[in-house]
Amino acid sequence: MDRKLILIFLGFLVLTTAVYAASFDNSFRRDDFWYLRHVIVNPPVSAVLNPMTGIHFYRPGAILLFLLEYKAFHLSGGFYIVFNFILHTGIALLALWIFRALGFGAATAVLAAGIFLLGAGHYAKQVMWACTSGPLLSTLLTMAAILLTLRWIGWGEPRPRGRSGIALPAAIITILCIAPSFHGLSIATPVLLACLVRIHGRKACVDHRRRLFTVLAPVALWLAVMVILIVFTERYRTMLFERFHAPLDMIHYIFKNPGFMIFPIQKSEIIGDNPLFLFLLRVSSPVQYILSTCTVIVIAGILIKGDAKLRAVTLWLYISLAPFAFVKLPESWLNLRYVYYPAIPLCVLIAHGVVHAAKNRGRAAAFAAISALAAFCVCTIILIGLLERHYEAKIGNDFNVKLMKEMKELVREHERR
Repeated sequence: MDRKLILIFLGFLVLTTAVYAASFDNSFRRDDFWYLRHVIVNPPVSAVLNPMTGIHFYRPGAILLFLLEYKAFHLSGGFYIVFNFILHTGIALLALWIFRALGFGAATAVLAAGIFLLGAGHYAKQVMWACTSGPLLSTLLTMAAILLTLRWIGWGEPRPRGRSGIALPAAIITILCIAPSFHGLSIATPVLLACLVRIHGRKACVDHRRRLFTVLAPVALWLAVMVILIVFTERYRTMLFERFHAPLDMIHYIFKNPGFMIFPIQKSEIIGDNPLFLFLLRVSSPVQYILSTCTVIVIAGILIKGDAKLRAVTLWLYISLAPFAFVKLPESWLNLRYVYYPAIPLCVLIAHGVVHAAKNRGRAAAFAAISALAAFCVCTIILIGLLERHYEAKIGNDFNVKLMKEMKELVREHERR
């Protein structure tokens, strides 16, 4: 890859570090205390094997990872966030590698990875909580499965044979079985991998039925697990009916979420009486629908006329949005922890559009595209700063201080034992 492009990515990394640095000394808040109490009160094996009180989904991998972090960092909340930032950087690097493997140009791949690293589409909310290392690691594993799948099917390079041809699908299936233990975002990944196999199979005119069966096998496994949970576990059965959207609502949220990721304005304590924010809140819903409609129109054209890599990325975007569109979320400020993973394909679509306009559409179009991207990045940085200050204020309130004192007392009590 061109040295200049590597320097551009490093520039994004330096800028992102500067933007996120204010959160590196933050303490715990809200959901973090559920995890802290669980790993402090319970013995290690019991903490991993038993579900947390108050948490709807059982994620033993996430609990194990948080337990290891607690053993390393104790009650120093900033170190948890630094660890999250390291995972986030690793995800951006894997994204860069995947974009290149799919066939995107170096400029598009670096720009997409850079703006994702900065926070475009997800606004760092997944990174700035101490307890979100599980979802981040699940994303990292999911990205590894995508990259290995591209390697296995020979996307852009000769397909491996011999031991590699056997080891790669075994590694993919292993990752697909492990990743959901850290977070449910990876549950739809087998569908995406099957689509990649299908797209490549059509392009290369190869027999893809065996590969489809191999990749879809984990889907059947996880569906069977969910059926067992629904049928035999009252807690999960109640949760499904109370917390999940109806199918039509799910389609609505899948449609709306890309616009929300680009223009992420909702009800918020941050807004207060600020006239600008109140205006943005009033226009947010129509703007989000307009942006989502434009996205659907562009993607329809890509699916009809686009090349394999663009079809793969558009399917990636909507398949990754599906699990979160199914779950009811509170209408509160920036539920963007749930669109961290879908922000990856969104960023490469944005970057591809900007690079295409800059190279092929004349100076005026190039200037407009680059200016729009620059404005988007500036707004992203501003929004991350607002969120960080909001979190810092939450950490200092009386309720959070009281919870922190309780955690310290729990630690002292268990140390005496």
